[in-house]
Amino acid sequence: MKPMTTLWALVFVTLMVVSSLGGQETVSDDSGRPWTKFGIHTVGLRAGFDLERDGQALAGGSMDVGYLYSERLRFRLVGELGFAPSPNSYVGSFELAYRFTADSNVAIPYIGTGIALAGNELCGSIPGCPAVWWQFVLGFELRLNDRMNWLIEYHPQNALKRHRILVGIVMRGGES
Repeated sequence: MKPMTTLWALVFVTLMVVSSLGGQETVSDDSGRPWTKFGIHTVGLRAGFDLERDGQALAGGSMDVGYLYSERLRFRLVGELGFAPSPNSYVGSFELAYRFTADSNVAIPYIGTGIALAGNELCGSIPGCPAVWWQFVLGFELRLNDRMNWLIEYHPQNALKRHRILVGIVMRGGES
């Protein structure tokens, strides 16, 4: 199967699994407050560029699909496609991000780490491609209105060997 076909199949399966979770509360502490909750909390779209090599243009998206212990510690699914100049590339990652303030604040800085699957359109001829990367995220959201925030993210990827800057918008669902 071609790498891009595999990527789209992975995105489809992920969306189907996440949509079936639908905000289920799973486990509570003694106070009755849930310490883990799954469901789509935010959806974000972003664009940017890779600071390495030839400055590849990027487009991507993210979903906060759950939290752990607090609404500030989030599980995130992130996908990025790189293009212009070739070879086209892709990164799909699972991240755990800590938001330093609540969603109700005007400014929300956050930091996180995760694991990613990365490759490009030449993966069939390159040994070790696709590869598993360890990565970080450092971001900042600024309130646009009650349900939307602007965002800027710095993504050092592949154990700090690649660096990406992304700007976009994040949309929150029902219970922020």
